[in-house]
Amino acid sequence: MGSLFVITLQQMIILFVFILVGWILKHFNIISDSAAGVIGKLEMWVFMPALIIRSFSTNFTVSQLAGKMGVLVTGVIVVAVTFILAQWMGRIFGRDKMTRNIYAYSFVIPNTSYVGYPLAAAVFGEVFLCDFITFTLPMWIVMYTWGMFVLTNQEKVSFKSFNNPSIWSLIIGIIMGLLGVKLPEVPMTIINNAANCMAPCAMLLAGIVIGKQSLKAAFCNGRAYIASLVRLIALPAIAAAIMLLFKVDKYLIQVTVMALCMPMGLNVIVFPESMGQDSSAGAGTVIVSHLLGLITIPLVTMLVAGL
Repeated sequence: MGSLFVITLQQMIILFVFILVGWILKHFNIISDSAAGVIGKLEMWVFMPALIIRSFSTNFTVSQLAGKMGVLVTGVIVVAVTFILAQWMGRIFGRDKMTRNIYAYSFVIPNTSYVGYPLAAAVFGEVFLCDFITFTLPMWIVMYTWGMFVLTNQEKVSFKSFNNPSIWSLIIGIIMGLLGVKLPEVPMTIINNAANCMAPCAMLLAGIVIGKQSLKAAFCNGRAYIASLVRLIALPAIAAAIMLLFKVDKYLIQVTVMALCMPMGLNVIVFPESMGQDSSAGAGTVIVSHLLGLITIPLVTMLVAGL
């Protein structure tokens, strides 16, 4: 339990240092109001496409999908069910369309990439991590299709809605993965370096957005705390109970719960800011859920390990 807590705490501290830096830069007017939009554009057009291509070209391979079909199917089912629930819960927590979309997205897409993957590898090992990544592939597809659409506040679905760098990166990554395309060292290094900028820049962006408003507004939003507890505790608990009821393999339950107990995803900040939309509600939920995750994630992981 002690080592698990330390692993989780280290991941959270790394993220929160970048949030603090972003807040300081904006609060003391070291950077201008336009900085958030610039970082959002960099995330959308450079860092995020690199991350998508790297993830799918590496993990969306024929051999990996064929050998882990049970994990992948479970991931599809979980995403479908949470997607349906999220539409209802978004209406409960959100007072306007954009806020409803932010909450709905947060209930479907947890922060598996920057908290879940390192934690899964450190606690359960590389084999578990590989299954964990396979399980989350459907989340990635939903993230960069439906997620992109609702978080940029688009009114209707059209070809233009999906003509964006995330979708094209998703297509390129899937094709590369299925065909087994391997890039030379130099372009792959460029992609890796750009992809590694995604998380710290997203957290810097969160700090900058919060720096535009009072800290009281960010930390005194009761809905953010309730929604975070739903994300961190209620959803994984409900999933575990249903899967135990239907006598699903315990290993699949472990993978599912580990994914669902992660804090809210960072794109509720990145996507709106890249389009000049208000992301303050997203910034608040991200920070609150990551703070609460310092306590809940070690506890849930300990229970999962005991299944």
